[in-house]
Amino acid sequence: MRVVVILLTLAVALSLLAGPGCIAVSNPSTVSKATTLGQELMDLQEAKEGGAVTEEEYQQLRKKLIDAVGKPWPCEHK
Repeated sequence: MRVVVILLTLAVALSLLAGPGCIAVSNPSTVSKATTLGQELMDLQEAKEGGAVTEEEYQQLRKKLIDAVGKPWPCEHK
């Protein structure tokens, strides 16, 4: 059961990082990310240790999470 939760968390995180569209919100200041980068990395580590992802998948996903820090969302305009 815990592996399923971890995989769903990873799927949501990756869809947010690579999603092609934007979500319209009336007050952007009230939007917050449900998890922190640290929590995402700990969940990913646990998934690797539990055998849910391979070492290669772990490294790729870890890089995507870290690289996404500080980058604007795809829908933000310059």
